[in-house]
Amino acid sequence: MNLICGIDEAGRGPLAGPVTAAAVVLPPTFDTGQLGDSKKLSPRQRELVALELRRETIYGLGWATHYEIDAFNIHQATLIAMERAHNRLMRAISFLLQGNGANPTSMQRGSIDSNTPNSRPAWRKLLPWQELGLPPLVLVDGIHPPKLDYETRCVIGGDRLHPEIMAASILAKTARDRWMRAYAEIEPLYGYEQHKGYPTKNHKKLIALHGVSRIQRRSFRSI
Repeated sequence: MNLICGIDEAGRGPLAGPVTAAAVVLPPTFDTGQLGDSKKLSPRQRELVALELRRETIYGLGWATHYEIDAFNIHQATLIAMERAHNRLMRAISFLLQGNGANPTSMQRGSIDSNTPNSRPAWRKLLPWQELGLPPLVLVDGIHPPKLDYETRCVIGGDRLHPEIMAASILAKTARDRWMRAYAEIEPLYGYEQHKGYPTKNHKKLIALHGVSRIQRRSFRSI
């Protein structure tokens, strides 16, 4: 049985903030019935499922900043975020295989991901990595894969078809939403805690009123 890694992103469309990607491997015992298209889940439903994913899976988060989006374009920045997410996932798996007693996910946890559970050994019993095939097959939502040293397949509409991609979508979306809510305290005039940087009517009105913020994607034509 080979491992399957799902990769998806969140934040391609906003006018501000980073683009975020997640790479995740589900343990055989994970209840995939609670997963679904992250765009159709309510914010509360997404957060509850994300909490379960952070407790029960191994995952990596990758980020590309608004500076990188402006420098390289949103397409390339998204691929960069996906590569970073996958690299962190593989480091976490390697860490686990070395037999370290700590939660490997905590290695890639920053202040933005402070809700990740601390290192409890119970969840590790559900992950018999040594009995599963490595390296994992990578499934990416969309048509453009990141450059990885592993077999990679693109799946159009993968966030509705494959549990691993569904999980990655939820983790990426909730991580980015938390980042935007936290940043809203730094520049409260823009209402990022509400629209998360997406081009809503209110967001555009606030840009017209206050000018661009420090995390605005200046390369986007809507600015």
